[in-house]
Amino acid sequence: MKHGLFKTSALIAASSLLLSACSVVKDQITDKVSFDLAAVNANMSLQQDGTYIPDLVTDLAVQVSIGNASPVQLRLTQVNYQVYMGEALIAEGANSDQLAIAANGGTGDITLRIALSGKKLLTEGLKLKRGESLPPFRVEGAAQVGTPIGQYALPFTLNYNEETKPSN
Repeated sequence: MKHGLFKTSALIAASSLLLSACSVVKDQITDKVSFDLAAVNANMSLQQDGTYIPDLVTDLAVQVSIGNASPVQLRLTQVNYQVYMGEALIAEGANSDQLAIAANGGTGDITLRIALSGKKLLTEGLKLKRGESLPPFRVEGAAQVGTPIGQYALPFTLNYNEETKPSN
């Protein structure tokens, strides 16, 4: 009887220790992993979509630099993201490129491929013009990363051409 109680107590203690370790790892990577907008490249093209008027499509390649200052090596498995101009959701997608990011200062880059439909932008009241800079937009999402202890989702927000307001 005492032996079974000891096994149960040991199992509960081990489970508590494991949960505590998972929580510490999540806090470490959440606080010490950074996402920075490294570059944005845009290409415009006309695409026939079965209607009389072709769609002006802007293909964005958003390069994201990921820094890992945590003591845990990360394995990026997927990035899910949404793209907003103002409050309008204009695109969403996922990137499943696998990437290993070393611990204690390791970095890695991924590219998010985003297609913006001119028709969709017009319905939102937004305009893109050839030869002009892109209007401000933001990318919100979560990167799925693996560690030796488990999988975690790390949220991020990236701003491009953000308008700055003068300080008072």
